[in-house]
Amino acid sequence: MKNFFKKPLYILIILFWVVGFNSCKKCTSCEVKDSNGNTIQEPTKSCGSTTELEQVKNNAQVQATSIGGSFECVDEI
Repeated sequence: MKNFFKKPLYILIILFWVVGFNSCKKCTSCEVKDSNGNTIQEPTKSCGSTTELEQVKNNAQVQATSIGGSFECVDEI
């Protein structure tokens, strides 16, 4: 009877680990500077899914490009 319960238990543990691992949110901080190096947008921490963070980075890039400046995003672990 012991072996009957072992296999489903291992499957459940692996399932919970995979679901938990994939649901972790990551963070990034993006700073936008003008062409003279003056900070236009202070680095603010944004956390979310990979898709959400890509949108944050794209927004920083668009803002920097529109003023002829630069941007830097730093991912946090």
